[in-house]
This record gives sequence, C-alpha cells and structure tokens, in this order.
Amino acid sequence: MISRIAMSGLFAGLGWLFVASIGYTHHNFNAYFDVRARVTVEGVITEVRIANPHSRITLEIEDEQGDAVAWAIETGAARSMTERGWNRDTLPVGSRVTVLGFPAFSGRPVMALIQFTFEDGREVRGNLDRYLRASEAD
Repeated sequence: MISRIAMSGLFAGLGWLFVASIGYTHHNFNAYFDVRARVTVEGVITEVRIANPHSRITLEIEDEQGDAVAWAIETGAARSMTERGWNRDTLPVGSRVTVLGFPAFSGRPVMALIQFTFEDGREVRGNLDRYLRASEAD
C-alpha cells in the first residue's frame, strides 16, 4: 500500500505538471503577431465569441480573386473585453467593418485586433494599446 506522504507527493507533482501545461499552452503574443506591422481588411462579421483566454471574431472578406476568405480576429479575454465596455451588441453579426490589426507571422488570415471601424464611423478598440505604444517607440 502506498503511504499518505507518497500519495500527497504524487498529487502535488501532478498538480504542478497541470499548472505548468496551462502556462505553456497560452502563447506569447510577440511570438505569433508582428507588432511592427499592420494589416487592414474589410468584410462582414460572421461570428463573435467573447471567451477566455482570448475572444475571437470571424470576418469574411473577399480576396482579389473574388473568393471568400475567413479572417480570425483575436483579442482579449472575456473579462478584459467586458471591462472595456464590450457586450453581445458591440459587434453585431452581419455588420460590415474595416479591421486594423497586427498580422500573424505565419501569413495565415489571422490578426490581433487594434480596432474595428463601422460604416457609420463608429470605432471599437481591442485591448492591445500597450503593444501600439511599444511599437510606435521604435
């Protein structure tokens, strides 16, 4: 039979492995997005998911060949976005918007949100101002 001390050590070790794996899976922003570059696309919001650890908005654009391309727009966690005033009505599905963001290094249609601009001129910003300040200092 395994002693209580050995069992406690085993569970503590497994707990640390679990915590370490969560930290490892949450990516480093600067490893995925180029804060020195900007990308702008125009399209229609097809999905809004305000969630943890990142909120994601899907935007359908038309490329130069006339094909539909889905862009993934990543922004902050649910709590940080609601603290900025976001709610389920902030980004209505079906809205035509222009999106400014930091492009993914991979070249895939993924960006980190700087801001949405609606056809009426209304702007909705993400939560990446600290990266804007850092990139403008260069």
